[in-house]
Amino acid sequence: MKNILKSVCYICFCISVNFASGVHADSDFEKWKGEFYQEALKKGISSAVLDKHIPKMELLERVIQLDMKQPEYLSDFYSFTQTRLTNQKINQGQKMLDKYPTWLSRVEKKYGVQKEYLLALWGMETNYGGFKGSVNMLNSLGSLAYHPRRRTFFTNELLAYFKILEKESSVAPDI
Repeated sequence: MKNILKSVCYICFCISVNFASGVHADSDFEKWKGEFYQEALKKGISSAVLDKHIPKMELLERVIQLDMKQPEYLSDFYSFTQTRLTNQKINQGQKMLDKYPTWLSRVEKKYGVQKEYLLALWGMETNYGGFKGSVNMLNSLGSLAYHPRRRTFFTNELLAYFKILEKESSVAPDI
């Protein structure tokens, strides 16, 4: 009986700690959203766009967990490339180079990034547009911008996303 009581107490303690940490994270995220709102205003994002989207932004702990487990951080370069750099991906990259020479040249000239690097990144990150993800972009970027690990980088990405939302009414923020 004594062991059962200890087990029940332990379970209750764990539940209360998890609940309390979740509540704390939510209140911190809400505070961060307010700070981000002010920063976005200073960067020229309209209050109309911010008022429409920021209240909907939710913290996705799973996105943060996945970001912490990126394969390029967990394996050496050789292992990482062996499983991802396939003949099929190289052939598909060559087809994209043949299909989009003008566009790739413009991007290369404008940003100073060689088209071969652009193609490699495009292939690695999205399989040349074949993988678009399945998690809400607003919530993903908001969660990653909130998390301290790469806050500056993802804050800039989130600001860029809001600029796109402001200029492109056809962009669906729920994807």
